[in-house]
Amino acid sequence: MSDAERKNHDAIRALGISVEPRLDSYRIGIWSDEKNSGFSGHLIAEALGESLGRLWKKFDATGPFAKSFLTSCLNATRSGNIQATIINETWNPPYDYVVSIGSDLPNGTKTGLKIGGSGWKAFVGKKSFIDDNKNPVGPMAVAAITATEIFKTAFNDCITCKLLPQDFEFSAWYGTSESPPTNLNLHFDDVHFFGIGAVAHGLLWILERWPYEITGNLHLIDHDSYDNSNAQRYVGMREEDVSSPKSSKTSERLKKKHKGLTVFDYKKDMNRYFSENKNDYHVKIAVAGLDSIEGRRQLGLKLPYRIVNMWTSQEHFGVSRSGFDKNLPCICCTYPYDKSIQLDEVGIIFHETGLSPSRIRELLDSGDPLTPEDAVIIIQRFPQEIQFIVGKPLRTFRGIQCATGKIKTSSVTTEVEIPLVFASCFAGLCGFVELSQELWKINSDPGSWQSSVLSYPTEYSWIPRGRLSDCYLCSDPSVLEIIKTKYDSA
Repeated sequence: MSDAERKNHDAIRALGISVEPRLDSYRIGIWSDEKNSGFSGHLIAEALGESLGRLWKKFDATGPFAKSFLTSCLNATRSGNIQATIINETWNPPYDYVVSIGSDLPNGTKTGLKIGGSGWKAFVGKKSFIDDNKNPVGPMAVAAITATEIFKTAFNDCITCKLLPQDFEFSAWYGTSESPPTNLNLHFDDVHFFGIGAVAHGLLWILERWPYEITGNLHLIDHDSYDNSNAQRYVGMREEDVSSPKSSKTSERLKKKHKGLTVFDYKKDMNRYFSENKNDYHVKIAVAGLDSIEGRRQLGLKLPYRIVNMWTSQEHFGVSRSGFDKNLPCICCTYPYDKSIQLDEVGIIFHETGLSPSRIRELLDSGDPLTPEDAVIIIQRFPQEIQFIVGKPLRTFRGIQCATGKIKTSSVTTEVEIPLVFASCFAGLCGFVELSQELWKINSDPGSWQSSVLSYPTEYSWIPRGRLSDCYLCSDPSVLEIIKTKYDSA
């Protein structure tokens, strides 16, 4: 079993599901016909390949979008070294699940969805259509919704979930009464990405395919390199990325697609970046794809003018925007300290792993990988092969352990990216919407968007959220004075 497969299995087991037989035998058919064609159909097929090929193993596809799906699917499986994958351009029913892109389901289908997408919208059911709109947001949204629905259907007897209604429509342009602008060009005025993990890859997949002009400066900061185990939730990851820095490979892809965008990449953790490269701490827009609540609080204390915050936690995922004006909550309003908890993050991890507090703080602050000496201590608490520990950052290892249910953690001190790619896809695409609304200066209400892989997005997924009156950061008048001085031209 590859590392990617192991993490998928462990994550699904965390939901109490038996996985091996179904993942190995479940057959999925992707149907399309010549009567219904359009560029958005190819985008849907490509996003479906990314979302399905990182979990399931048996696919057939036919019609005008077959090659787009199969190529994407094959790239996804190869990036994670997923074994025994069967991917064919053929049609040989019956299938456990059929997805039809823009067309009615083929005769004889027992279980399946007709889907479509255009612009900012995703469609399921009778009203589904495709067209030549090149906006990838709606197509990615319907691909994530479809991948989620297949997962729920396959494991419906094992989990408590809510299946889609027969006809369904979702608009990713949420949280505002303003319509999207007619000019969809994007200009990045020193935008910073902190953490190029699963949710950031969801956003970057859209950004890479954005069909309009992108200019300005973009900074990508992440200390980590790709590993095969990342593939189960990193859309866009390729086999050749393994062992390369996430920041530099992402930078290469964006530069190739957007010649007017200047991209800087840094293979270092957030705190080191600020001390070595940005000691004025002047960041107008920060995109947070960090792997812990503590990391997000630390980012907030650097006082960026705006933060687009994307997250996944167990089966939940979401996004929000933080700031210091227009009654926006700051990031510390979103993640207040729980005063009733006796141990901080270091204390909790000390009890979990046996590593010394000083070593834990060093690993958390630097993002350095666990050493053989660290592994010898950890396996006394969690017996396993040392090679599954050595070389992984502490938070990455801890996330894997949380997914297996072996570590009992507090949701207040950490977040776990459950390795189901459709969750990180959705968080990333909503992060793109929040970021684009920020860049276009769209007036939107303070709030957050969140949902669950065991349900589906609705109008109630948007939750209004204002400031905390006793927030230790934004309720401090001196902090607001610093913000005003730093960003007086913003």
